[in-house]
Amino acid sequence: ENSLLHEEVNEASITDPLTKLFNRRYFNARTKEKFLEAKRMGYPVSLMISDLDNFKHYVDKYGHPRGDTILLEVGRLAAEAVRETDIVCRFGGDEFAYLLPFASSIEARTVAERLKKKVASYPFLENEVKESIRLTLSLGIASFPENGDNEEDVLRCADQALFYAKEQGKDKIHIFTKKQKQGDDHESVE
Repeated sequence: ENSLLHEEVNEASITDPLTKLFNRRYFNARTKEKFLEAKRMGYPVSLMISDLDNFKHYVDKYGHPRGDTILLEVGRLAAEAVRETDIVCRFGGDEFAYLLPFASSIEARTVAERLKKKVASYPFLENEVKESIRLTLSLGIASFPENGDNEEDVLRCADQALFYAKEQGKDKIHIFTKKQKQGDDHESVE
């Protein structure tokens, strides 16, 4: 019983209670581990952050319980869209973060496109509301070693890329570039 209780407590400490995905604490720990391993072994690692476009509108219109249902559905779609070696977590609110070991930014874009299509074609709240609800995602991508030497820098770059995707009209995938660090042009993928 004690062993089972310890296992349940450990599971609860690394899992988001709503989506059953990993939580930010677990994501941060695994990201640190994977970056150390990637430096030692010499492979790329990408980080992605996604944000539901206009999520607040749906929560205001349908209420928080249905907003939670949407988040649960997005979490399931995200888990289905990534590769077996990837880690998805609920980062906070309607943001999800993705750790993609052995993936360059171009390979991460393939995962992002798959996820974006899954979300865009999914009928959210299908049996709960009259009208069809179609949601979109904005995603930011950054990679090691392209965009930084450590997980904090790469995560910051992914967050900036997400901000840029939303600023450019939402429903976009943006890969952080070195030019962006200098304030020049950006590379964006729709």
